[in-house]
Amino acid sequence: MKKIYTLLFVGLGFFASTQETLTLKPGPNEGKDTEIAFASIYDGDNLGDLSLIGASAWTWSGEASKVNTIIDFDWSQLPQGAIVTNAILKFYAFNGENGSVEYHSTLNGSNESWLNKITEPWDEHLITNSNPPAYTEMNRVSVQMTDSVTQDIEINVTQLVNDILENPSEGYGFYWKLQTEEHYRRIGFCSSDNSDANKWPEITITYNLTNSINENKADFTFVNPVNDKITLKNLKIANQSFQIVDLQGRIIKEGKLNSSEINVEKLIPATYLFVINNSITKFIKM
Repeated sequence: MKKIYTLLFVGLGFFASTQETLTLKPGPNEGKDTEIAFASIYDGDNLGDLSLIGASAWTWSGEASKVNTIIDFDWSQLPQGAIVTNAILKFYAFNGENGSVEYHSTLNGSNESWLNKITEPWDEHLITNSNPPAYTEMNRVSVQMTDSVTQDIEINVTQLVNDILENPSEGYGFYWKLQTEEHYRRIGFCSSDNSDANKWPEITITYNLTNSINENKADFTFVNPVNDKITLKNLKIANQSFQIVDLQGRIIKEGKLNSSEINVEKLIPATYLFVINNSITKFIKM
């Protein structure tokens, strides 16, 4: 685990930040990933021990259908209060284990895909095509089309990981599916059950552990997440200076409060820090 110590100076004060990097690359015993095959020939089948994962739209015994993948990691290895500044998922192209030919294919069009956040618990060895877990498209990530059958891919999932950590009761990993589920197209990667340990899925997470130097509680509240504006409630002192800072410590917006509302319409969806009156509050811009 790599560790970097920094001091970020913000507004009227500063906060100490410990930056660390954690890589999770679980194998057969700890890994949690499985395909879900929706063709009727797979009715009731659990695929949790397959050596591959991916998403496809194909035909099985003449039936047009699809395959999706779900995958999760052990988020408890991240300390409480971690603010994720970067999270990269890496998948390795399927290696043809056991004679399977489930390689990337763009035979009938693009195999671009979506990575969504799963919102309910699931068990790798109980999932079939009759009980896929629910997921949300909010902050979903678009995954590029592959260029070759041997292409590995990296996916930036920083916002999705922060979403999972912010609301763990509705964050249970990732649901992967093609953007266009029309045959014939496919992506195929090695699962955590593959015999080649170098090709197990992995996620590398860089995060900050931030501790405010001023321990005073904020004398205001606001609804979090926010959409177009922050509406402050119970603010006791008007005309205060404020700053909105991203997770890299860059000041995105600053000014003085002339009212209880701050327009954040132009901020891109992400996690930010709101700094006022020596208090630091983390919030999500939708």
